[in-house]
Amino acid sequence: MIELSLGKPLLYFQTEDDLGNQQERSILTDWCIAERLLKVDVHANEGDKYTETVNRCINYIFDG
Repeated sequence: MIELSLGKPLLYFQTEDDLGNQQERSILTDWCIAERLLKVDVHANEGDKYTETVNRCINYIFDG
């Protein structure tokens, strides 16, 4: 959903801050990129409801 909103793959937005201690990709790299993009870029493009929906998906928030 983030890639659709921004029109590019997550890897395009990767920064050094998204990498692990050894400056290598880890299991959390894509999550770090997604979390960062969600707060500013996706919210600016799509608004509150879309951002909240994506946040629930990437952070596994499925309460009733």
